[in-house]
Amino acid sequence: MLDRHRQKSDRTRAGRDAQPLERSVDRRWDEECVMDRDEVTASAIREMGSRVLLPPTRLAVADLISAGRRLRRRRQVAVGGAGALGLALVAVVSATIVVEPRASGTDGWTAAGSGTPGATSRSCTVERLPLPAGTARFDVTAGSPSGGSLVGNAYSDSDAISRPLIWDGATVETLSMAVHSAEAVAVNDSGVVVGRGTRVGGVTFGWAHLDGRLVELPTPAGYDSAEATGINSRGEAVGIALGENRASVAVVWRVLDGRTQADRLAAPGSALAFGISDTGAVVGELEGTGAYVWDPDGRGRQLTTPSEGGRARGVRGDWVYGTVTSQTQHTAVPPVISGSESPSTATNPSPGVLWNLRTGQATEVSDGVVGAVTGTGEAVVNDAGRAKIRGADGESHPLPGLSEGGRSSATAISDNGSLIAGTATDDKGTRHPVRWRC
Repeated sequence: MLDRHRQKSDRTRAGRDAQPLERSVDRRWDEECVMDRDEVTASAIREMGSRVLLPPTRLAVADLISAGRRLRRRRQVAVGGAGALGLALVAVVSATIVVEPRASGTDGWTAAGSGTPGATSRSCTVERLPLPAGTARFDVTAGSPSGGSLVGNAYSDSDAISRPLIWDGATVETLSMAVHSAEAVAVNDSGVVVGRGTRVGGVTFGWAHLDGRLVELPTPAGYDSAEATGINSRGEAVGIALGENRASVAVVWRVLDGRTQADRLAAPGSALAFGISDTGAVVGELEGTGAYVWDPDGRGRQLTTPSEGGRARGVRGDWVYGTVTSQTQHTAVPPVISGSESPSTATNPSPGVLWNLRTGQATEVSDGVVGAVTGTGEAVVNDAGRAKIRGADGESHPLPGLSEGGRSSATAISDNGSLIAGTATDDKGTRHPVRWRC
């Protein structure tokens, strides 16, 4: 394992030279900005192409840029009507991904900035989302902050192998992967999905998926397996690597010199990383201690919890959500990745907690487990089989179900709080993926 001096040097170099897994730009561009960005993108693709061996292709950089412009113009027209979503430009160079973000519309997740932090004045409706044919079981694990995507996993009757799903608006697609089993855990506004793959024999690895391509994320030297648990708008992914005796280390994947590199985060013990903000702050858990956060420079500190222990499961802006746990509940493998139950549906779940990184304040959520949070502190909470929306003021109200007395669970919320996703049961007790509009 690298000593602390080597880790500090790696982090300093990563901060200076790192490129994200994707190139993110402002959604509200004008034509002049589009031209400037195209030139920068073309330059980046040519530079990466000079460093790595490209697969055979008949596409030139100019062709990619031109295709991106045509898709962008069609998408801008469609957004004014049905809110159609689509990737404007995709270029994969070895393990480097260059992507423009999806546009937001009324049919998908909406952009941040127009939401109201209070929950009690909301009126919400619920709608079912489709599933692939033959799906026996499924989960909805996460949603993009503002881009129109949801991810989850499907299982058939014939086996227990998971297959990643992505919902884009009202459509669902099974992600094609040439691996034994794969689980989707997180997605960003450009539609880049990350998760855990399992080979025959049980060895796991972290992956990123884009435009039908599976990019395997490197496992750090000295560790046997890994899994990706989160991704931000810059394309930086986080996760966990496991070594001998299940000792774990928090990992950040970035692109350096055209290749993806796994940077280990320094910690005084076994550590887990579950989320990364757009500024590069990483949240997770220090085993035996509780919730933990690393700043963008890799300096870690414990998060104060209202009671014993804790685990930070995700971050959006200055807000972190997680659970309060006892010391006996700590585990080296996050249940949202390796188990069949999410924190929102597990039996006897631990109380929820919200942290504000700017003020340092921790607030225990006494009325359920937090499923997701916005950058303004609004959250979805799951309590005794009912999903609720909780305002930043602490007031909450239940989300409508598909049937009277039916169960529901929420695991995603858009940044302005207008769209929420999860699962709900109908009047026959059948479980469905759903989206709430508030």
